[in-house]
Amino acid sequence: MACSDIAPAFHVNYLRRLPSTALCVLSDWEAMEISDSDSDTVANHEDPNAVMETSLGSSDNFGAIYRLPGDILFYIFYMGTHLDEYGGNFPVVVSHVCRFWRLTALRSPLLWTNIRISSTSINSLIRYDGPVAPRASTFIARSAQCSLDVKLDLTKRRPAGDIPEDTLFMYFQLLCTTAVDLLVIAHDRIKSLEIATDFREVSFWISCKVVPLGMPRLESWKIHRGDSARTVNSPWSGSYYRGPPEFDASGDRGGSFERPTDTIGDRLPRLKNLQMSQTVANWSTWFIGGLRTLTINHLAVGNRPSISTLRDILASSYSLESLELHGSLPVHPLDCLVPITLPKLRHLRFGYWAQEEALVLLPHLDLPALKSLALCDIAGSIHEHHRRMIGRGGQATDIPIDLTFRGIPINQDLDSTYLLQALCSSRAALLGQLESLELTRVQSLSIPVNLSEDWLHNVFPRHQVCLARFLLSMQSLRTLTLDGPDVGFLHCFNHPFQLRVGHPDSPGGVQRHVIHLGARLSTLRIFDIEYDDLLDFFFNRAELARDPSARNGLPIFDTLEFALDKLELEQFKSECPSSNGAVDIFSFSRNTICRVYEDRSYPKIPFV
Repeated sequence: MACSDIAPAFHVNYLRRLPSTALCVLSDWEAMEISDSDSDTVANHEDPNAVMETSLGSSDNFGAIYRLPGDILFYIFYMGTHLDEYGGNFPVVVSHVCRFWRLTALRSPLLWTNIRISSTSINSLIRYDGPVAPRASTFIARSAQCSLDVKLDLTKRRPAGDIPEDTLFMYFQLLCTTAVDLLVIAHDRIKSLEIATDFREVSFWISCKVVPLGMPRLESWKIHRGDSARTVNSPWSGSYYRGPPEFDASGDRGGSFERPTDTIGDRLPRLKNLQMSQTVANWSTWFIGGLRTLTINHLAVGNRPSISTLRDILASSYSLESLELHGSLPVHPLDCLVPITLPKLRHLRFGYWAQEEALVLLPHLDLPALKSLALCDIAGSIHEHHRRMIGRGGQATDIPIDLTFRGIPINQDLDSTYLLQALCSSRAALLGQLESLELTRVQSLSIPVNLSEDWLHNVFPRHQVCLARFLLSMQSLRTLTLDGPDVGFLHCFNHPFQLRVGHPDSPGGVQRHVIHLGARLSTLRIFDIEYDDLLDFFFNRAELARDPSARNGLPIFDTLEFALDKLELEQFKSECPSSNGAVDIFSFSRNTICRVYEDRSYPKIPFV
């Protein structure tokens, strides 16, 4: 590899030793398609040292560009590295304009710190001889000792042409091992690392080869494993599957008899942001003290951390500010009733397959600084996605499967009533300090039993009492996002009631106040809702605005945001004009935003 003091870890020439029948002969037209990521340095097709001859490079040209100080030109180049339209190739582009620009670019290590390796380059590897990941190895060399931002997209793709599966797998494995070896070379300079792969060995290799070496500059680490396009199965179906850990947090791979004296926190001293999705780890050794953001998503039941292990992980993260557990909540009863205290946590996101998961954990969290809470019913989101696919004429693979919780079907009863009730009864103080709430497919489909009746039963319909009590519990709430909402929430907003204050014998007597549940809200977002339900919300609110007895105190939101399907936009404009119509939605808020609907009901959950 020219202009690089780091030789690629592997070369595709060794594959040529295979029988000729193992490789596919591509057509001339296909052979002309070279991956953009490797087109700069593909062997025998373009000299990486070649420079385009332009007027800027001629001796007769002394334009203003040549009078720019080098530091200003470098700053322009550096700002250009943040342009997504070049796909990370901006340094290559400017280094091929003229000799002056190329010299400036090659003397600027900060331009070459964005390392990208994608499985799309397999197409070029199969067609042409040459090094593996030449662009990444060149960038690592030119970046000198600067910190690196690394992104690995190692998902299996099928390039054009009739290529045997075993050949594709061989090249894919070659690319993955090369990517890991490049991480080994630059382990002490990686500042952020983002990995997306459906090849579980990648996590294994990183924990075996890279983590034991230490990553002293690493601040952000994201690992996403799985193919979100595959059909999602419930983790509750069948037995409590438990697979072997593919990521060893202790770095003790290889069956060493002597366990290391240092911890993963010692090897990653600056790590602040950790996101792991569909990655099985030995959680009992995963303790990092300085974390600010922790995400553990989408794990089968047997691979989730136990409640005691989760307590130890969270207790060690004394500075944690954001926590997300989506499809990975512990399901076993608490080992003890010692609360889990997170003094600095401000943002909490829970995704549960059944409300029992959240009911086990939520009452035992001590979160004095919490300001934002997000709850997502995963089974409800998937069930709604399958329903839409069938309505759109989806294929047989889109037919919903049976989602079960401990053998009990939950796809017909996607309920969160008891979770909302438990929050109101046992965590009222926690709800009272919330400023932002996001509910995704959180439905109240039942009526709690054995609950004492209060004044709310005389004001709201019986099936809305739980929702009204839940909304009244959040006195500090300013932002509410309803994604696939229970329409009962919207009915509560349009159901003002009179509250009597005082005593007949008091000097002021009995005073009546009209109360609106959404009076304190400044931002209301409504997504993924049936068109008729959204229209009813607007029409009912318009009726309140015209009623002299009800419009007193009717809240005007600072921001009202909702989404509609493209086919519904024109109909909505005719039924809800901006002025002089039956419903003037722009009078409900100071800033009204209508977005084009995107199918957000189907979370990108890897295959479990």
